[in-house]
Amino acid sequence: MSRIRRNLASLLLSQVATFVVSLVTLVILPKRLGPETFGVLAFAMAFVGFFGLVSSLGSGPFLIKTIARDPEQLARYVVNAFVMKFVLGGLLAGAAIAGAHLLDYPSQTVLIVDVACIGMVLGALADILAAALQGTERIGKLALWSAVQQYISGAIAIGLLLDHKGVVVYALVVSSGSIIPIVANGYHLWPEIRGRMSIDLRLWRVIAVGGLPFLLWSAILLVYGSIDILMLQEMAGSKTVGWYTLAYSFVGIPTLLPSVLMTVIFPSLSTKALASSSEFSRTVNRALQVAVFVGTPMATGIALTAGNIIRLLHYSAGYEQAVPLIRILAFHIPIVGMDMILAIALTAKDRQKAWLLVGCIAVVFNPAANFIAIPLTKTRFGDGAIGASIVTVATEVVMMIGAIYLRPSGVLDRATQSFLVRCAVASAVMIPPVMLADRAPLAVKVAIGVAAFVIATLGLRLASVRESRDGVSQILRSIRERGRLASLSTGMES
Repeated sequence: MSRIRRNLASLLLSQVATFVVSLVTLVILPKRLGPETFGVLAFAMAFVGFFGLVSSLGSGPFLIKTIARDPEQLARYVVNAFVMKFVLGGLLAGAAIAGAHLLDYPSQTVLIVDVACIGMVLGALADILAAALQGTERIGKLALWSAVQQYISGAIAIGLLLDHKGVVVYALVVSSGSIIPIVANGYHLWPEIRGRMSIDLRLWRVIAVGGLPFLLWSAILLVYGSIDILMLQEMAGSKTVGWYTLAYSFVGIPTLLPSVLMTVIFPSLSTKALASSSEFSRTVNRALQVAVFVGTPMATGIALTAGNIIRLLHYSAGYEQAVPLIRILAFHIPIVGMDMILAIALTAKDRQKAWLLVGCIAVVFNPAANFIAIPLTKTRFGDGAIGASIVTVATEVVMMIGAIYLRPSGVLDRATQSFLVRCAVASAVMIPPVMLADRAPLAVKVAIGVAAFVIATLGLRLASVRESRDGVSQILRSIRERGRLASLSTGMES
């Protein structure tokens, strides 16, 4: 658990650092591009995403599990997976570019597809090195270079956008950003890879077959996560896609925490799944509690202040249509957190095939429901994205039900269930006082909501003052310890 806490502290610090870049991008990019061009960018990225899915081969989780259980296999798997993905990525990039031309997309869309293919190939290669570091639980280095990538590529891309260089140049810079973690993480792994760079074509088949369940699951997530954008583009146009993408970007921010938790606990769970079932269940339950404890009040707060946020950031005319979408999509924030943690627990227990069946149900449900909901809400409310938002929340509920049904023994026990229910009650306590302060400035509404949640948290015994103080102290100790280790390492090198 101490290693998990250190890795969690590293990733949280990285996420806090990159949050600034993400927020600046979210403020500037939609305003500079306008709803229609912003929608075109989202559509082109979603189009390339389907080709990027195949290039991933689902090998990331497979490599993490394999390396975590047998670190001696790192060099063999990393070298062969890297070469394999480079070849496959080049072929798929050609197919994506040819497809965009054959489908006669507008010239701007085709250019964005072209440059997004660069990001597809580089991203697939970066994922291999990231999986190796994650499998050996060197999360600190992974977090560091992820933050560096976000800052450098984000700053250059936004700077060029503000200099009126256009959306294509922006996409090119962002797509090239993966070069940074490739070089840096490759440097960290080089001592273990050097002298062991033999190509074994038989291992390519092992990697492809081993990653197949994860590839299928990634396909399900991609179809579920992107099909609504493609359907909105066809049924409602680029402007509606722009509204929906902006709303989804806002509600996606709180999902960073469960994503961090997944990254940190997966290698540990992969080993604990073979040894201690009680330790496995304790780790998963704790992760569920943390994800919901943070996600539920954030979802409530975002839903209550969506209008204030859009007005505060002074988006261009038309983006006010994103307000009801943010309020609807906010409901799925804690649900997504639970789904992510339960999914990683099932994967660590080698039950990904059963989880895959749940995904198949979701991937059938989502487009079928969107086929009805998008035109219905477009006719009734003038916004097809309302239907897409409702279907997104409903799909996450379907997946949550399946994940709970399949959960390993000991996961989501009575104590955890009680904790999650109390989190929901504490978040509901925020609603009346914040609504009574409807005309107050955003900062006042946030302060009222936080105060209400803190009081409810203490009253419902979700946390005590002592536990909160100890938690903060532990994080600060971890940060200081990392600072001392970094100083010692620098001194030794000099």
